[in-house]
Amino acid sequence: MDFVTGGAHNGKLAWALTHYGSEAKVLRKGNSLENLGNLVIVDQVEQIIGSPELDADQFFRELWQWEQSSPVYQLVLIGTDITGGVVPAEREMREWRDKVGFYYQQFTKEAESVYRIWYGIAQQLK
Repeated sequence: MDFVTGGAHNGKLAWALTHYGSEAKVLRKGNSLENLGNLVIVDQVEQIIGSPELDADQFFRELWQWEQSSPVYQLVLIGTDITGGVVPAEREMREWRDKVGFYYQQFTKEAESVYRIWYGIAQQLK
């Protein structure tokens, strides 16, 4: 698993499709985990983490199990960095921001590679 992060609208998905291959299946909140192929890019993971109708733990667990089931499977997670800047006034938004930060720490710990994308330029952090 690789993790890609950076600011909003900074070219994370475009970079990932160029770096990993445009034949990737791109998943977002609400997409099915069926017929995944060999390369899966999950875009906007912060939306999945914050979704009240999804069990984020289960969603990511199923993806990790899928990736581990074959040496040719590759999982790439893309998340917008929402943890900097002004702390939201609303309690729910603060809790979501904290939860996203916790998940990103776990993704970074488990990832083989971690990239930060700023304006389409990649910086490898791990």
